Amino acid sequence: MIRRARLLLVLLVGLSMTGVTACGSVDAGSGAAAEFRLWMADTEHVDSLDMRSNNDLPWSGTLWAGVVVEPDATVAQIADVARRATSFESRASTTFTIGYTRDDFVARFAVFPGATAANLAMIQLADHVGRSTAATEFTAAEAAGRSEASVTVTGPDDFLVVFDELRTLLAAKDVRAGNLLTVHDEDETFSIVADRTTGATGPRAAYEVVLAEYPVTAAQLTDTTLDVRVGVDETPAVEALARRAAPTVATTVQFGNVTTTGSGDHTAADSLLTELTAAGPVVSAVLSPDSAQITVADLATLAAMYAAVGDGPQYGGVALTIRTADDRLAVSSSGGRPSAYLPVLDALSASLWGTLLTAATADANGLDVRTTDLTLEQAHDLGAALAGTPVGVEIEVRPGTGIGFRLVSSAGLVVQDLDTFGEPTGTEGELLVAFADGWDATA
Repeated sequence: MIRRARLLLVLLVGLSMTGVTACGSVDAGSGAAAEFRLWMADTEHVDSLDMRSNNDLPWSGTLWAGVVVEPDATVAQIADVARRATSFESRASTTFTIGYTRDDFVARFAVFPGATAANLAMIQLADHVGRSTAATEFTAAEAAGRSEASVTVTGPDDFLVVFDELRTLLAAKDVRAGNLLTVHDEDETFSIVADRTTGATGPRAAYEVVLAEYPVTAAQLTDTTLDVRVGVDETPAVEALARRAAPTVATTVQFGNVTTTGSGDHTAADSLLTELTAAGPVVSAVLSPDSAQITVADLATLAAMYAAVGDGPQYGGVALTIRTADDRLAVSSSGGRPSAYLPVLDALSASLWGTLLTAATADANGLDVRTTDLTLEQAHDLGAALAGTPVGVEIEVRPGTGIGFRLVSSAGLVVQDLDTFGEPTGTEGELLVAFADGWDATA
C-alpha cells in the first residue's frame, strides 16, 4: 500500500538571458547582483532577494536573481513583481525566479522577460497547486540549454491517479512545460516518467494486471518499460503475466528485497546471500556476478554476518559490502579483512556516538570516520574508540567543521603523528591533543 507523502511539483524550463548593456563592471556577475538590488529596492510586496552570481570572464557573468514575495501577495501583485524583475537588463546572463512561503506551502518558479502571459499562467498554476491540492512545495527550476520541461510530483496515495490529475491540470494551463511528466512517491518507490499526452498506456496495462495478482512493493514505469518488484518468491509467472498484457513492453521483475543486476552467473552471489540471511535479517540486497551489497538494520547484525562467513575476499570472487540502514556504518571485504575493524565499529556504535557520528566506513583503503563538531572530552573519547584499529591501517578523521587529519594506526600515538589538512587554530590544536591523549590512554 502506498503511504501518504507530500506533493512536490517541479518544472524544468529553459534559461532566459537578459539584454546586454554597453557598460558595467568588469565583474559582470557581482556587478549585476548589486544593480538588481537597486532595481528592486522599494518594490511593493517584495519580502527579500535571494541571489547568486558568477564572474565568468572579464565583462561577462551570470546572475540568478530570486525574488521572495510576501506570503499574502495576490496573483496580480506577484505578476507585478515578476514584471518589474524581468524588466531588469544587465551584461550578465540572468535567470529570474519568484518564490514565497504561505503557511506550509513553499513555491519557487522561473519567470521570463517579455513573457507576461506565460509568467501569469505560471503564477496562477502555483497558486492553484498551493490552494487546491495537498501540495507542500511547487518548484519551477531552470534547466540550462533545455527548452522542454519535466513535472515531478511527490503525491499522496495512488501515483497514477496523481499523474492523470496533473495531465489534466497542465493541459488547461498555458505554461512553459514540455510533454514529459514524472510522478513519484516521496521515497521514489513508485514512479512514472512518460509523455503526458500518451500516458505510458502499455506499461500501465502490464502494471495493472500484475498489481491485481501479486503484492507489488515497487514499480517504475516509462512509455516503453516496466520495472516492478513483487513480494513473493521468484517465479517466471509474474513476467509472463505482464508480457501477455503488453507484449511490446520491456518488463523487468524483481522479487522480495533482492535486486539482481548485471549479466552473467549470479550463483556465487546467491550462495553468499543465503549464508548471510541465515546469520541475520537482510533489509535489502543488490547482487551482481561479482558483488553483493547488503543492507542490515544495525551493527549487531553486521557483526553476526561477518562472524558467519569469515573474512573476504574469498566469497567465490564476490566482493561483499555490508552497511547499516542509516548509512552510518559500512564495511567492505574488497581487498581487506573486514572483521579486523569490528571492534572499532562496535565502539562507535555506543550511545555516545548516536548523534555525533555521521559516518564510518572501512575497506581496503583504511578507515574513514566523520562526526559533528566535538568537545575536548568527545575528541578524547573518539581517540580511545579508534585506538582499537589494527596497526598499520590508514585512518582519516573529519570532526565536523574542525580541521580534519590523517594518521596511521600504531600502538601509541602523539599529536605530532597527526597529519592535518591545513594549519590548525588554537581550539583545533586542543582537539588534536585530546584525540591523541584518548588514543594513547588505551595503549
